[in-house]
Amino acid sequence: MRARELFLALLVGLTIAVVATWPLASDMSGQLPHDARFAPFAGSDMNIWVWNFWWAREVVGSTSSPFFCDQIFPPTGHSLAFHTHTFLWGLVSIPLQWMGGLIFSVNAMILLLFAAATTATYALVRELRMRPVAAIFVGLAWSFSPYFLQKGLVHLNLFASPWLPLGLLFLLRWLNRRGTERSWSTALGLGLVFGLCLLTGSLQTVYLAIACLVLILVCPHRDELQEPSRKSVFQPLPILVALIACALTAQPFIAEWAREVQASGGYGALAQEYHPRLIDFLRPSGLHPLFAGIGAESSELRAEHAGLSIRIALLVFALIGLFRVRAARPWFYGFGLLFLLAWDPGSEPEGWLSSLYRQVQPLDMLRVPARFLPAAMLFLAIAAGYGLQSLLDQRRGRVVAGSLTLVLLFESWVGPYPTHSFQAPEAVERIAASSIEGLVLTVPYHSGATESMFWQTVHQRGVPVSYVARTNPVHLELIRSATPDLFSFSLNTAMPNPSALALDLRHAGIAHVLFRDTGIGDTTKFYSVMDSMEGWERSEDFGDGVDWWYRTSP
Repeated sequence: MRARELFLALLVGLTIAVVATWPLASDMSGQLPHDARFAPFAGSDMNIWVWNFWWAREVVGSTSSPFFCDQIFPPTGHSLAFHTHTFLWGLVSIPLQWMGGLIFSVNAMILLLFAAATTATYALVRELRMRPVAAIFVGLAWSFSPYFLQKGLVHLNLFASPWLPLGLLFLLRWLNRRGTERSWSTALGLGLVFGLCLLTGSLQTVYLAIACLVLILVCPHRDELQEPSRKSVFQPLPILVALIACALTAQPFIAEWAREVQASGGYGALAQEYHPRLIDFLRPSGLHPLFAGIGAESSELRAEHAGLSIRIALLVFALIGLFRVRAARPWFYGFGLLFLLAWDPGSEPEGWLSSLYRQVQPLDMLRVPARFLPAAMLFLAIAAGYGLQSLLDQRRGRVVAGSLTLVLLFESWVGPYPTHSFQAPEAVERIAASSIEGLVLTVPYHSGATESMFWQTVHQRGVPVSYVARTNPVHLELIRSATPDLFSFSLNTAMPNPSALALDLRHAGIAHVLFRDTGIGDTTKFYSVMDSMEGWERSEDFGDGVDWWYRTSP
């Protein structure tokens, strides 16, 4: 496999990414992926990624830990060990931020991750000695699956990435090691992949580990000349090399994670998520223009399941590979095992496996069974690649392959990709140019991703009250004790005395307060408290629904 092949695969992946997500590329700095059927823009998780990328740039060149932020939940700060962080992608995005700004960098990374996932999958399939046409087919079929297209709207920590195919590539070489090859070199590569994956999302690393276990179990051939061996994986020295490589690569995250686990005081069991039914995997994608709304959040379905379609045409290709190509069988069997984990059969409201996960920490992070689907889809796509290649070897088979490919393209169709244009309020623009130093508090605060995170990132100020995927109750108690009036005020639970609130705001280093009237509840008491604080002044009315108070005394 030549470097030219990988470069061409990267270009193909990037081109398809632009087409599949159009009109995102038409305005890279003025819009973000978003589907209003799943959440309002104020609650869009895309706001998290904008903040995450900004934080990555903030810590570069500083002595701050990338996994502990002192600009949220002041005055103590908060750990990011359990946050949906994607720190590595934030680092990679820094040149893109210099090039086109923060919003541009988020959108550009989405396109580049599609291309990187395609290229890594291409390399994995070429390692299996498939022809380039089958390899690019598998790469595109997996990277642009409905699951990843939907995740591009909400969860970049579970988005398409090169780590799963690269991890399987190194493990495949380890299983199929020839006598002259050194197993420690492939172990080193596998350890680096796990370490880098940890820096882009601990949850994705869990699914990578499970996919590797399944690969060891089914033990596929790399080629017909070498018999794979599970024994080659269980050698002490290569395992030690892999562990050291992973630990050194992800050391900042691992250290903060261990510290946070020790300090957290424990977490209660998380609420059960809706688990998919078998029909959810056979339905068209909820992003399909002719089947819009399937999988949208409602009383029965969650946005999590809008992209679960495995696509019937891909399954047919894989079944052809199963019956016609011996090498496809381990991959199909691996798909079956992983699909059972993703489906998690059982009675409502939770499957048999997810009910078990919730009883054992930290297995409760696996309570959303559908998140096993990317690993299952990769195994299915590889089996489908064998089926496609077998059809291309026959004249009549080419007609069948062409027809199934057209059906697959139709099933994968997303058009246009949901986006949301944004305009920062005038107060946010003024704060960006303000000489008044200090953090910016946006109220009312809502749990989850908020519009305030996006605004405050735009004006390059810290976010005093923010979303952290799993907040540490011990830390929150410290914050509540240090700034009790600010804490209750930010969470919209009580209206404090103006003097007490002003003291807390000063203690926390907050110099600006933004308020957007959502039309819920009486705001009279809020305005009374804010306008009564000494040393604070309300700005002019900009007519866009956002009011701004700023501190006038040092």
